[in-house]
Amino acid sequence: MIPALLCCSCLLGCFLLYLTTTHQRLLEEPLPAQPWRICALIILITSGSEWFMLLSPVAAFFTAFSLLMLSLMLAPFLPLILPCRKTVKSAVAEQL
Repeated sequence: MIPALLCCSCLLGCFLLYLTTTHQRLLEEPLPAQPWRICALIILITSGSEWFMLLSPVAAFFTAFSLLMLSLMLAPFLPLILPCRKTVKSAVAEQL
């Protein structure tokens, strides 16, 4: 149960960090950088420290950074999987 919560918190931190960039396509406008990036970094640091408390140092390092790398790599491809408003509007406009 605890590893699943740590995975979710790491994913949440990565996706919050992604949603603050100007290149994200999930929201109409990116989230304001100042409060949300700090919140994302706090979540990621807390999640990383919890991995180190739960597992051995080598396993914790591998798990935390693999999950971080995977989620930051896959975050830009999320709009291709999930329909978002911007792509739906442009698709409807193209059909008309």
